[in-house]
Amino acid sequence: MKNQFVTGLLAFLFGGIGLHKFYLGRVGQGLLYLLFCWTGIPSIIGFIEGILIWKKSEQEFQDYLLNKPSEGGSTFNTNSNAYIIIYSAILVVIVAFLLAFVYQALKPMQDANVALDVKKQILYSLNIRDLDGAAAEAKYKEVVKEEGEKDGQKYYLCEIDGEDILVVALKGMGLWGGISGYISIHGDETPTVYGAYFNHESETAGLGAEIKDSQAWQEKFIGKKVFVDGTQDVALSVVKKVEDPATQVDCVTGATLTSNGVNDMIKAGLKDAGKNAVELFLKMQCTKDEPADTTAVEPKAEEE
Repeated sequence: MKNQFVTGLLAFLFGGIGLHKFYLGRVGQGLLYLLFCWTGIPSIIGFIEGILIWKKSEQEFQDYLLNKPSEGGSTFNTNSNAYIIIYSAILVVIVAFLLAFVYQALKPMQDANVALDVKKQILYSLNIRDLDGAAAEAKYKEVVKEEGEKDGQKYYLCEIDGEDILVVALKGMGLWGGISGYISIHGDETPTVYGAYFNHESETAGLGAEIKDSQAWQEKFIGKKVFVDGTQDVALSVVKKVEDPATQVDCVTGATLTSNGVNDMIKAGLKDAGKNAVELFLKMQCTKDEPADTTAVEPKAEEE
């Protein structure tokens, strides 16, 4: 004999996992509640069911146990397979609708957060850190003068204290997943690293993850020569044993494979960027040094 108060209490407190259904021996419905417990919908339904069960008279509760319709109620057998299938379908539709609604409602905020994170990473590569959202947005607008993409490579032309700096976006593979980063370069005749920042998706904490977490390791790139003198060949590298301090950075301790991934990413990214980097530096210098043209332009010359 099932107790009405206990049934209502289980529905009220533990309806989210269908405990009251298991108590009544309605295993199919209980499993259904358990399957969708993560959505929170079974908890709401159980809360309502608990109140309705407590409000029933003794006879109504007995009819409920036997799936008998109450006076003026439905004759549908709530313990039947058809009921479980229809109930499941309705619940799936409701959950899908709610998830789609939540996704669409949160998407603008998620996109804004992703964009802000990218801007912060670019600022990190310029040695500008510890800024909150609003301050980072303002600083980014101040220092980044132009964003561009050429041959699939993203560039950011920046200016800090009157100095032109080029930030190059990099992507590669680490030990367990994708890695990415930004390297800022300054110096038009002998380009050197102004700053660097690296990120990862799933590298090992305390080892490969140090490419992101260790600011001290990222700062080792500062001042390193980027290209071989007089060429566009990439000289900057990450190695296990440093032989040329002017161009090489030692790998992260205990994370040789991840460090190799960073090295390959730098080589590939800056190799593709080599010619473009030179062109963009020339563009920055020309824009900076070009005198303002105050003469009027004839219409014919403008058409040509």
